[in-house]
Order: sequence, then structure tokens, then C-alpha cells
Amino acid sequence: MPAATSVRHAALLALLNIKNGAYVNLELQSAMKRYGSWSQADKAFFTELLYGTMRRQLYIDHFIGRWSRISIARMDPVLLCAIRMGIYQIHFLNSVPAYAAIFDTCEALKRIKPQFVGFLNAVLRTASRETDWQINAPSDSTEYMAIEYSHPLWLVKRWVARFGTVKAKSVMQRNNEAPMVWLRYNSLRITKVNATGIMQRKGIPWQSVPEIDAAYGMVQTPVEAVRDEIALGLFSVQDIGSMLVSMLLNPQPGESILDLCAAPGSKSCHMAELMKNEGRVISVDLHAHRVELIRANAQRTGCSIVEPLCRDAAVPWDEGEVDAVLLDAPCSGTGVLRRKADARWSKSEQHLKDLQQLQRRLLKTAAGALRKGGRLIYSTCSLEPEENEDNIKWFLSEFRNFSLSEVPALPVSDIPGSLSGVTTMTSALGHGDGFFIAILSKSMVGV
Repeated sequence: MPAATSVRHAALLALLNIKNGAYVNLELQSAMKRYGSWSQADKAFFTELLYGTMRRQLYIDHFIGRWSRISIARMDPVLLCAIRMGIYQIHFLNSVPAYAAIFDTCEALKRIKPQFVGFLNAVLRTASRETDWQINAPSDSTEYMAIEYSHPLWLVKRWVARFGTVKAKSVMQRNNEAPMVWLRYNSLRITKVNATGIMQRKGIPWQSVPEIDAAYGMVQTPVEAVRDEIALGLFSVQDIGSMLVSMLLNPQPGESILDLCAAPGSKSCHMAELMKNEGRVISVDLHAHRVELIRANAQRTGCSIVEPLCRDAAVPWDEGEVDAVLLDAPCSGTGVLRRKADARWSKSEQHLKDLQQLQRRLLKTAAGALRKGGRLIYSTCSLEPEENEDNIKWFLSEFRNFSLSEVPALPVSDIPGSLSGVTTMTSALGHGDGFFIAILSKSMVGV
């Protein structure tokens, strides 16, 4: 089978799996392992098809609804995925000739459900001839913005109300761009000079940020370029927003740190490195297979003080056991929609309310585990106040022996909030994911 058809066939199967509930990042990882013989160009094209089709799904569906005599709701799932993938290539990938997109996408579908190939071919040919890509909605409406930027309408309405139209458009436009891959070098294994030397020898262009000495942002370079170095534990893939969370906790050698909801262990290992591998980092996750990810990361990086633990993080901990707690809470992920292209289609406002209850249970656990005088960081990769400022206000009203510490000023674009002392960022240092951070301190006196 020709490489172009093979890549499209694999992408079509992955899109179908995602439609049935799989995660886009896991489908990508699985494909990279399964098709290890693919060229770098094939791997890049597969990634583009997968993430691009997911990001632009609502926009594409608007035009499918215009051209197809079968409604999306009644369409066979694999046919729908093939049409979406084909239109994405035709409209968004200038490097792919329309005839190639049509032929190879039809060939990919033929291997799964050949009875739909004629219909697919007709829709894609219509798309290739189309010159009118105007959206059927007033250009100043949230409905128009939802389609144009391919975000769910409920989220667009929230962001426009909170950020204003210009800021909301900027955030959504950024979410449709491919994110930069950030690496953090392992200070237990190599020095800054060694790390820079590796990047230079491999000819990898990178960006850096003054606030995070260990970070390298790879410019238009796939992570496979440093796969061997990652396997040896010299580097870890981690967004700079995630790095900032561990740095702001400021773990010290000899301390006992509790990392709730820790999988896959990137922050736990980062903290162990900052602690010079002296002390304890107790890394908790609910699911055994995710605990194994923590264990594997710790072994790969030589972080021997990381102690993976399979446990429900919401269950109360022994009172006053640890010096510091990092709670990077499960959240809606509205700050990482660039990286998790499927997440925008699986969330709702009700989901925010459900998550808030879990987040507050976890905050209670964190408060109890912390010794007097200890510190707690609460963070999310969400931009929504229900998961962020509202939770901190609730926490401070429930736990009067805690106070809010000021997050250091960072040169980023902040979202104005109603609570001083916390940081909500649409992107970290102008490059990374969006996130929220609050630093809380437990009093030396009282309960």
C-alpha cells in the first residue's frame, strides 16, 4: 500500500477511535510505536491530519451540513471521519493537491467500508470545487465565532463575556495552532552546558525563556529528534507552564513533598531534581496503570526519591505529614485546547460543576496533609473561574488557618480576575499552555 494511503488509513482509524472515546494524544503515541518504519515526513503528516481535523471539526461540519444530503447525525461514523479528514486537507493544507487528498482518502476508506467510497468521493469533489466558504451566521455573533474558530458555542459565549471579543478571538486562534514542544533537561544527569551541546550537535533550533533555565522549546522539530536522549533520562517533555508550577512550590532538599494527582510524574521528577534527589516526593494517582507511568518516569530520570503510590487522592491523609503539597487538580483543560484537540468537544458547563466538587474534596485532603507552616500550590490547566478563583475563595473561607501568598510577577498575558494574589494565564510566558496557580500557606498556629 502506498505510504500516502497508509498514513491516511491510520489517521482515519485513529479519528474513528477518538470519536468512540479514545484520547488524541494516546492515539498519536500508539501510532508512532506501531508505524515506527514511517519516515519523519509521514509521522508529521499523520500528526497534522489527526490534530488538524480535530481542531477544525466544527468549521468542517458546518460545510458538510451544507453539501451532504445525509445529515451528520445520521451519517456512518467512519464515513463522517473520512469526510472531515478529506475536507481538512482540501481547505487547510495548501501543500496537499486536492486530487491527492480525494484519491488517497477514498482509498483509505475503501479498506474499511468500501460501500461509502462513492459518497465520500462526491462530497470531497464538491469541496474541491467550492469557492464560497462563507459561514451562514452574522459575522459579529458568537455563533459565527464558534464556527470560524471551531470551538463549542457554550465556551465561546463564556470567553466573550469574560475576556471581550478581541481577547477571546486571540485565545481561540492560538488554540488552532500547533503547540511548541518543550523539553526540560535533567539536572541530575547533565548540566546546562551538556544540554545545550546536545541541541547544537543535533542542529535543533530552540527558544528559551529567562525564567526557566532548564527549558528548551523546540522550533518546528518533532520530539523524535531527541527520542534517545529522552529514553536515557537526559530530557523530559514538559510544558513550561507545568515547569513553573513545580518551581513556584520551591521544594528544598530533605523536604517531604506530596504530589496529589501526579501521573505521569513530570512534576514529581522535576521536584526531585530541584531537591537534588534528597528527601521524599510521594506521588499519588488513583489508577494502577498511571502509577506505573510515574514509576517508569522516575526510573528513567534517576529520581530515586519519588515514591509512586496507588491511592484515591481525595481520601484524608495523616494530619500534618508533609512540608508541601502540589495539587495539580483534574480540570476541564480549557487552557490546553491546542495540545488536547479533542477536549473541546467532550466538555460542558455541567462538567465544570462536577469537577469543582472533586477539586474541593482534593483541596480538603491537601489541607489536612500539610504541616503547620507548610505551603500548598493549587493549579489547573483551566481558564474557568469555577475551577480556579471560586475554589480558592471557598478554600480560604473554609480553612481560616491558610493565607494566600502572592504569585511572583511573570511577563505574561494575564486574565483579569476578582481575586488578587493568583495568576490565570492564557499562555505561559507567551509560549506555553494556559494555566492557573495559587500559592497557599498554612499558619504556624491554630488548627
